[in-house]
Amino acid sequence: MTEPVVVPPVVPTPEPPVVPPVVPPVVVAPPAVETILTPAPVAPVVPPEVKLELKLPENSLLDQARVDQIKTFAKEKNLTNDQAQMIVDRENEAMGSYKTAQEKAFSDEKSKWIDEIKSDPEFLGEKFNQSTELAHRAAKHYLTPADLKILNDTGLGNHPILVRAFHKIGKDMGEDKLILAPPVGPGKKSAAEVLYGSKE
Repeated sequence: MTEPVVVPPVVPTPEPPVVPPVVPPVVVAPPAVETILTPAPVAPVVPPEVKLELKLPENSLLDQARVDQIKTFAKEKNLTNDQAQMIVDRENEAMGSYKTAQEKAFSDEKSKWIDEIKSDPEFLGEKFNQSTELAHRAAKHYLTPADLKILNDTGLGNHPILVRAFHKIGKDMGEDKLILAPPVGPGKKSAAEVLYGSKE
């Protein structure tokens, strides 16, 4: 009798293990907790626009354009009306001091002109009144009333150069030696033409 063939059992091949994907842990931030040490959000402070009403003293030397410049500066720097007014007052005082100093300097200069004329040999001593009268006659003869007013108002009528020039013209007039060039055109000759001659 033939012995039966024994077939060994089939062992199944095991499947490779399934590795789950690595998922990074999710970090959840803790909820914000306000404490007494947590500063509260601060909203930006917008200062209210200040209406500037600046006043100029009477007879002020500052003009309105300068006041408007001060207003613009004051608004840019958020200055109060009192602070802006202080700037106006300070500049007005500075302008007044400058004007006073200039007037004094010119007054001193005019005094020097008088002293210079009095020291001139043609105007010394008793000659002074007579010589100044000659200069005045010549100026009055050749200058218009408006020209004379300008010289008197500004004090330039006492400038030694003008006084000597008109004194010489007055002497020539008195001695009948004045030589006139032919007139350039109709009308009276100007003071410049009388003193310095025609440009032609």
